[in-house]
This record gives sequence, C-alpha cells and structure tokens, in this order.
Amino acid sequence: MVVGRSRTRSGRGRGGVLDTGRVVFPRVSFLKRELVMRPHLYLRAYMAGIAMPTIVLPLAVAVFLIGRHEMDSNLPVAALVFPLAVVPTLWGLWNILHVAVRSRVRIPLGLHGALLPIILMPMVAVLVRAVGLFVGPLATVLAFAPVGMIAYYLVWKYIVGFFNAELGIA
Repeated sequence: MVVGRSRTRSGRGRGGVLDTGRVVFPRVSFLKRELVMRPHLYLRAYMAGIAMPTIVLPLAVAVFLIGRHEMDSNLPVAALVFPLAVVPTLWGLWNILHVAVRSRVRIPLGLHGALLPIILMPMVAVLVRAVGLFVGPLATVLAFAPVGMIAYYLVWKYIVGFFNAELGIA
C-alpha cells in the first residue's frame, strides 16, 4: 500500500522531482487476531470445508496408483474421478450448509459432518457397481456405514472445526 504522495497539478512532487511516496506495510498483531476476509463468510466456510479432502485425496490417489501398478490389476483409473471432483466440493458445500443453518438449528459440527456419509455412500455404491469393483450385496456396503460416520464425525469435529476456527467461522 502506498500512501503519502504529494504531487502538484503537473504530476511532479515538490521541487520539480517526482515524489515516489513511501511504502507502508500494514501492521500485523500476533496478540490481537484480526480477520482480513470478514465479509465473505460462505467463501471462508467453503475453503475450510475443502481443505481436508484436498490434502488427503492426492495421497489416496498416489496409494491407489502405486497399488494398481504393483498388483498388475486392471482397476479403472476412472474410479478416481468421483473422489477427486465430488468429495471436496461436497465437503465445502456441507460446511456452507452448516454455517447457513447454525443460527436456526443448533447441531454440533461433528454430528453435522457425520451425516455426510448418508449422502456419499449411495453415490459410492453406484460408482463401485458401475466400475465393477464390488458386486456383493448392498447390505455389505451398509455394514460399513457406521465406521464411515464415526470417521467423518471425528474428522469434522477436530480437523474441519480447526479450519473453521482459523478462518473465524466457529
């Protein structure tokens, strides 16, 4: 930010020399937390929601591709499109939903996050059947629902909650 320019009508500073002004850096206080992006509440909620899957999914893709190569399997790489495209977006939108309704419905963040597998699991079941990775009964998929909900509860409570607090949403 440049402040303190003094120019005449001719565009020159005092004494006929162009005054470049002085550069002032904004003060950053580590004792008092001030937020720069205060007006963009839903944008911050979206960013806090997508942070976790954006960090974890590339690692999962690397493990998937290495395992696919080492086991010489014919698992389709198209199965990666769903998690990479849909999961972070859903997490961000789910966090926006939490921020939007939290004044009317008091639901803890962890419990709100534990409800997300209820939406994701049918999508995953359809994808897995379409790609041919799993052809067993749907009851087997439903058996893993509580494990997914517990994992999502913990991740949303501690990790997404941390990102929400850092961005001033919590």
